[in-house]
Amino acid sequence: MRKYSCLGVDEGRGRKGSKLPALVLLVVLLVLSPVLYEAAAICIASWKTALGSYTVVETPVLSAIRESWRTGRIEAASWLYPLTHSYPWKASVVVPFFLLWTMIAAIPLKR
Repeated sequence: MRKYSCLGVDEGRGRKGSKLPALVLLVVLLVLSPVLYEAAAICIASWKTALGSYTVVETPVLSAIRESWRTGRIEAASWLYPLTHSYPWKASVVVPFFLLWTMIAAIPLKR
């Protein structure tokens, strides 16, 4: 006797899947749509330039992202620079610190 000799028509129908993944995908696409639009506009403008007509593309969203990234990078550098340059670097302190740092960073890799 075969294992699944009699498969009923109704056995394949189970509970319908959740609509949450589709909703999450829609929200992500809506959030990323301005960035994707501006990236496509830049790509099209570069192709137009290659074909002979220069096109200026305005990208307010990408400009805002770039400016906030720049501001954050400058603030992080101004915060970290005094921490790393105000103390004398001794091998007896630095090497054990980075060994401990490496061991702590390797813990998630074990899983």
